[in-house]
Amino acid sequence: MTNGSSHRLALPAGYKLHWYEIVSIARKGPTFRECVLMHAVARLVFHHHLPNIQVSWVKMGPAGLQRCLGAGANDVGGSLMNETITRSAGAAHGQEMPPERLETLITGAGRTFRQRTTLYGTPPDPVRQAAFRAPPLSPVENTRPRRYPVRELLCRGSPNGK
Repeated sequence: MTNGSSHRLALPAGYKLHWYEIVSIARKGPTFRECVLMHAVARLVFHHHLPNIQVSWVKMGPAGLQRCLGAGANDVGGSLMNETITRSAGAAHGQEMPPERLETLITGAGRTFRQRTTLYGTPPDPVRQAAFRAPPLSPVENTRPRRYPVRELLCRGSPNGK
């Protein structure tokens, strides 16, 4: 069933404004509660097939990370470096989370902190130590996307009318 997958990651949609929100066809996205419930449902549905349900702190934020760990998630996305995709889509979290902060949040949720490799192994001691000694990242400057009138996009299909 898993085709070699070791985990699943439930990602809420993160965006600022889409055309369907403007024309009131759909709401802005899932609520915080619904996002936490998706992690709980994933644990119930996949528990025999996937050992790990990952929560993305970039999407859920620190409070969401802790709530999802209490609702069935047992894995946390990494510290990241200069993450811009989620922030560009309108999320308030992301960019960087140092290992010390992740450890504080994870242990604060009653879980055991364990740094891991991509394949769920244990990294060598020099790698783990280097992660905790890394300097903070420089700020990333995101350029704002160009905006097109929504009606023009809906009626013509593209900003240049083709």
